[in-house]
Amino acid sequence: MQLTSKISGLFVGKPQQRWEGKPPSAISKKQVDAPLELTKTGFTTDEQADKKVHGGPEKAVHHYPAEHYEF
Repeated sequence: MQLTSKISGLFVGKPQQRWEGKPPSAISKKQVDAPLELTKTGFTTDEQADKKVHGGPEKAVHHYPAEHYEF
């Protein structure tokens, strides 16, 4: 059996200071149109601010199913 999937958007970004008095956040991701290398810890141009709960080999990529966007 062959499994297939479609990637309709790839979003990456770096941590930024967004809210006064709070640590930086990498929640703001921008869509890219070029291929990116995926390593064991994520995409080469993407970063996470709090690596205790995001990123790393067990959390390198987060996906969001297109059918959930209706909600």
